[in-house]
Amino acid sequence: MAVSWEQRVYEHYVSTGNLTAHPNPDLLFGPRRPYIEKVIRDHFPKDKASRVLELACGPAPFLYALKQQQYSNLTGVDTSPEQIALAYAVGLTQEVTEGDI
Repeated sequence: MAVSWEQRVYEHYVSTGNLTAHPNPDLLFGPRRPYIEKVIRDHFPKDKASRVLELACGPAPFLYALKQQQYSNLTGVDTSPEQIALAYAVGLTQEVTEGDI
């Protein structure tokens, strides 16, 4: 079975330079942090036990920020093993999983 171009891109999303491979959250999420925090503040429920599902989460910047704010019911799914590895590297081992949505 032939591999699609999409599958090739997603499998190597980090190593092709589309995203930093550095697992430091400040480097990985820092530039987008103000935007992420504004979206959370303006649109997410105040109840920190609310279920949050992030599809195509990549390294999961929203889940990372939510976890830092003590949200507890977080799930993310992405098809890219490299991006899931980055999410794991920043401490989201229980929150994210590799899969096809």
